[in-house]
Amino acid sequence: MKNNGKFEVCFNVQAVVDNKNKLFVDYEVVNDVNDQGQLSNMVKKAKEVFKDQNITALADTGYFNMSKITEVVNEHTEILIKPQKGKQQKVENGFDKSNFKYDQINDVFICPMGY
Repeated sequence: MKNNGKFEVCFNVQAVVDNKNKLFVDYEVVNDVNDQGQLSNMVKKAKEVFKDQNITALADTGYFNMSKITEVVNEHTEILIKPQKGKQQKVENGFDKSNFKYDQINDVFICPMGY
């Protein structure tokens, strides 16, 4: 894993905690470099324990991976994730990639300000 600008052998602990009793429901130790692939796995583990109950999963931005989220969200599962830094600001000021135009003749992208 990358740690302070260099790569080191590290492990990453993932855990599911019950909100009511503050007890560990399940955990897993992984060596993935980020958390993006872990949310669906841990939500599935919580669903095994809390069958037929509504689940709300709370996660930070590092867990955001839309394809993994759609694997586990349904009418009994809600996932709350902190918004990605700067994304909303980019959309508001027009510098989101969807606002750039591609000039095929010159093989360049034109920003919203015309550059």
